[in-house]
Amino acid sequence: MRLLASAVRAKPAAFAIELYNEPMDFHSYDLVATWQECYEVIQKEVPGMLVGVMAIGEAAIPSWETIISPFQYYWLRSQPYLFFAFHWYGNPSSGAEAVTNAQWYSDNWRMPALMTEFMDCGMQDKVEKAGIGWLYWHFSSYCKQDGSWGACVCGWASGESTRICPATE
Repeated sequence: MRLLASAVRAKPAAFAIELYNEPMDFHSYDLVATWQECYEVIQKEVPGMLVGVMAIGEAAIPSWETIISPFQYYWLRSQPYLFFAFHWYGNPSSGAEAVTNAQWYSDNWRMPALMTEFMDCGMQDKVEKAGIGWLYWHFSSYCKQDGSWGACVCGWASGESTRICPATE
């Protein structure tokens, strides 16, 4: 994380680092302890850089935070540059429920929420109405001419076709 933060320090478009994409680590104490260490190093390298944390898996699922320690819960609530990142690919099955869960984390962890991956254009409206930000993020070969994978913002690809929600075209 120190090397990543250092590499993007002078890049104004790099405003945040999402620490752990879709964590499947049920050792919540260790997971949050790792977040703490990463957060501290990132803040030393790039003071004020936003740092994203997320619940288990890809979704904003309820009750995950009940298995973290009281000290870690306090730490999450007191860091000024944390945000709650979540994805929505159909879990929970209702987009509205995903938004409600993300709002719950945002309120209880005292941090803004940001939907960082999704594949349903209707989710844009749902999160915007709830005051939650969103980004498109999908790894796709259409970003690089050599066919290798690259991170792309503003759409997703299925084979060679690219789809962008009508609101963003």
